[in-house]
Amino acid sequence: MDKKARLARLQEECAAYFNELYAPDQKVYVFGDGDPQARVMLVGEAPGAQEALLGKPFVGKAGKNLDGFLELMGMERQEIYVSNVVKIRPTARGASGRVRNRAPS
Repeated sequence: MDKKARLARLQEECAAYFNELYAPDQKVYVFGDGDPQARVMLVGEAPGAQEALLGKPFVGKAGKNLDGFLELMGMERQEIYVSNVVKIRPTARGASGRVRNRAPS
């Protein structure tokens, strides 16, 4: 089994695990994105609000910064693989009842 197939299988297994823990409308699982054969992999801490909405890592403010850095280096996003250590956006409700990011535990 090649690297892409192994990664796809791992992604399916992780998604099944998280779907048992959380209802799909409760938490969005964000695995990784890009070329799994890439020579460069970037790993962030946890998905934010935009990442949870789109189901992809590094698409919010951090993603815009990443795209700018890659451009300066003469690279494109398709040349790297990006992921997070934590796969689900850690949230908490503030005093106003609004959902916000929290530090993962």
